[in-house]
Amino acid sequence: MQEPCDIRFSAVRKTFGAQTVIPSLDLEVRSGERLVLLGPSGCGKSTIMRLIAGLEQPVSGTIAMGGQIVNGLDASERNVSMVFQNYALYPHMTVFDNMAFSLKLRKVAKAEITRRIQEAAEKLELGSLLQRKPRELSGGQRQRVALGRAIVQQSSYFLLDEPLSNLDAQLRTNARNDLVELHKSYPRTMVYVTHDQVEAMTIGQRIAVLRQGELQQIGSPEDIYMRPANRFVAAFMGNPPMNIVPVTVGDQQVMFADGGELALPESVLSSLKRCGEQHVLLGIRPEALELWEGDRTVVKPFPPSIAIRGEFIRSEYLGAVVIHHIAVGQHRLLVSSAAPVQFKPHSNVTLTASCEHLHFFEAAGAEQRIPLTVQHLKPKNQPEQVLVMSGR
Repeated sequence: MQEPCDIRFSAVRKTFGAQTVIPSLDLEVRSGERLVLLGPSGCGKSTIMRLIAGLEQPVSGTIAMGGQIVNGLDASERNVSMVFQNYALYPHMTVFDNMAFSLKLRKVAKAEITRRIQEAAEKLELGSLLQRKPRELSGGQRQRVALGRAIVQQSSYFLLDEPLSNLDAQLRTNARNDLVELHKSYPRTMVYVTHDQVEAMTIGQRIAVLRQGELQQIGSPEDIYMRPANRFVAAFMGNPPMNIVPVTVGDQQVMFADGGELALPESVLSSLKRCGEQHVLLGIRPEALELWEGDRTVVKPFPPSIAIRGEFIRSEYLGAVVIHHIAVGQHRLLVSSAAPVQFKPHSNVTLTASCEHLHFFEAAGAEQRIPLTVQHLKPKNQPEQVLVMSGR
């Protein structure tokens, strides 16, 4: 059963003068969900949030909230609360007065204002700070005050525009967890803007990936990461990024520009041939590769796997993971592992990966992902095959 839609963009277009920021956007936000708008700087994600808030109006198309067309309605008429990157706290007011300000403007009763603030302060651990002013607070505390100010309004829509970007790494980690727990207590429709993929993966129930004002993919964090819709999404999600190299589809294998070849199972080759593209892009995530010393001969298990022979260049120790740089012909592949591996520079190594972890994309146009069929069962009376890519 499809979940009810709370915010709907239909063919929404937005320009600033001669510049088109959003060409035409169709987007649905489900009732009560945490949707993250993710993309690089300048992709239009903050503009989309401002369109939801009523701070901007579309040139064409419609925006509906709660089933009502809101084109032309001001922010004050949309029942939204916003948290900005700079928190926008009044420096001369106490924490209590900052949180109470919008309620006083709406002439909410004093007793109700106090009740809402005390309830929010308890959730946000601000009870002992209500009489302090912003200059007396840490960055993390100011961020929680900004959240509290939005919460007490009890709006139907909760909009957050990169609210954690001014915090240090440890505070961001804590704040991400706090936001998720906060949403459980106040299950309103939340739209969260960020360029940080870690924030998106940890906060969002769904993620909408944007590029130059166009929606590239929307789905759960797992869908976005494991089944990227195109090359842009595949490369943008993941740190270190997905390995992507151009290849040419042959009769029994795919070939590289430097003459290296990669044998593939027939089911995978058939999928590539059905798409009708001779030149495609091969993608493998660094953590999907396993690293072995020497020219290891790998017999295909089931599900089928590939083996890649290359040359070890260097390793980067990052604490929890180690990133290995491997030369395969003219290409550099990254391999992520949980433990340090000692190899001599320029020594021969072999990488292995399950075919389930291979991604292929069109090499032109929108560079869409090519659906693959991976045969899991061993065909009767068929010997095991060795699948090897070698670089020259």
